[in-house]
Amino acid sequence: MSSFMERAFYSFRKYPDRVALQDDNRSYTFRELDEISGKVYSWLKNNGIGAEDFVQIVMPREIDAIAVMFGVIRSGAAFAIMEDFFPEQRVEFIRKDINAKCLINSDKFAQIVMRRPILIRLHSPYIPPVPQECLREFSMSTETSIFSRRYFLRLMSIPRLPEP
Repeated sequence: MSSFMERAFYSFRKYPDRVALQDDNRSYTFRELDEISGKVYSWLKNNGIGAEDFVQIVMPREIDAIAVMFGVIRSGAAFAIMEDFFPEQRVEFIRKDINAKCLINSDKFAQIVMRRPILIRLHSPYIPPVPQECLREFSMSTETSIFSRRYFLRLMSIPRLPEP
């Protein structure tokens, strides 16, 4: 018998465009669920959370909470889930009781999912080579899709050469 995640990955590959989760307002296809849970997984791994760690999920009963659960399971961690209407003292008590390494709520979920890292390398005869230590990873939202060369150079504090 295969594990829960093996079956999930099988569905992600076999039925990418079928609806995987649906609530009153929206739905996720298997592809979207895979992408979102993958982002949660990556965020958890980048923050040192893995096997035998606990994650506290405080979110409303929506498909986003299930996507977070998939990401936590992918990381090998365990989770305790609570709805977001619980009093803050109760949430804090449970967090301490299970020794959760992090708490994911709706705001944190939005930050994790909307983050789109892009490594920018500029190759132009008018721009001096950028040292490796100066290359940075930028997070751009979907609304911000264009970085001008001038803005990038100002951000990196590299003097701009005059253009011919």
